[in-house]
Parts: sequence; structure tokens; C-alpha cells
Amino acid sequence: MIIRINKKSLSWNKIYSSPNHWVRTKIKNEWVDYIYWILKKQRIQQKPFKSKINIDIVSYSKRPLDSDNVCQKIIIDALKHYGLLIDDSIKYVGRVSTESIKSKEDYIIIDIKEI
Repeated sequence: MIIRINKKSLSWNKIYSSPNHWVRTKIKNEWVDYIYWILKKQRIQQKPFKSKINIDIVSYSKRPLDSDNVCQKIIIDALKHYGLLIDDSIKYVGRVSTESIKSKEDYIIIDIKEI
């Protein structure tokens, strides 16, 4: 399953630049809600994967982040909140990879593969 999010990837630096827990929580909740809305809009199935999956996240951007700065945790939390994942434990999620690529537009590709 491939999901496209038309938004610049969230950076770990943005999340941790604020020492205030409530600011970090607000950023997280806004992203989870946004991704949830995108999944609904794209009519992505809401049935959870029954077998273990690998998730590859590629951030395309005019000003790319470092690959290890692409915030995958919030994307995975949004997939779980939407109902695609039963849980994000190792029982259900195997490998998670992030990559950042320079591009003319900002978007994220989430590639989920059952293993």
C-alpha cells in the first residue's frame, strides 16, 4: 500500500525545539489529525493489517531534511489511530526506514508492505 501526503515532512528538531510538553503534544496531535484526514480523503481501507509489515517513509522536499530527522513516529501513530495498525509493537511492525530526497515539491510517500 502506498500513501502520499502532500506536506513537508515533520522534523524531529521541530518537535524537540520546544521544552514545553504541551507544545510538542499539540504538534503531534495536529499531524496525526492531518494524516488521518488525508487517509479518509484518499479512502484508504480502515481494516488493520493482520500480518507483520515493513514501513518505508520517503520525504521529498525542496530543502530536504537529514534522513534520520524525518519523524516516522508520528506517521506510525497516525496509521495506528486510523486503524491500519493493530499496534506499533514488534509483533506488527518490522522494519521502519526513512529517506530524504531533494525534489521540486514537498510531499511524503509511505510504502507499507506485508512480510
